[in-house]
Amino acid sequence: MSDLREAPVEALRRMNLEDGDTRIIVLPKVDELFIDLDSPHSRTVLNKMIDVLKLNGVGVEIVRDTPSRTKGHRHVVLGLDRAITPLERVAFQACMGSDRHRELLSLLRIILKMDRPATVFFEEAE
Repeated sequence: MSDLREAPVEALRRMNLEDGDTRIIVLPKVDELFIDLDSPHSRTVLNKMIDVLKLNGVGVEIVRDTPSRTKGHRHVVLGLDRAITPLERVAFQACMGSDRHRELLSLLRIILKMDRPATVFFEEAE
């Protein structure tokens, strides 16, 4: 969702119609981060930041690592050992190497108090 005006349901409907996909909207649990990796460099940053969290006593594990719609891009779900707020989630995701454009829009959704989730993934239906 690269436009603040587009709600997740509208974006999903558009994507499924364009690509013939059967994707669904996935929301993070209170202890999850949704990392959107767009390059090999982003993966390197993620791995280094996981080490930083662990070194500093934060429990973190990779829960799921799946391809995104864009070839070569990945969606990584990290589980933390604690609950976090939506604002903390966006800050962590940005620090962990997630797509900066996505995280800026997520931050704006929180700051502008928009009536839609700040963070979602569009994933293949299982």
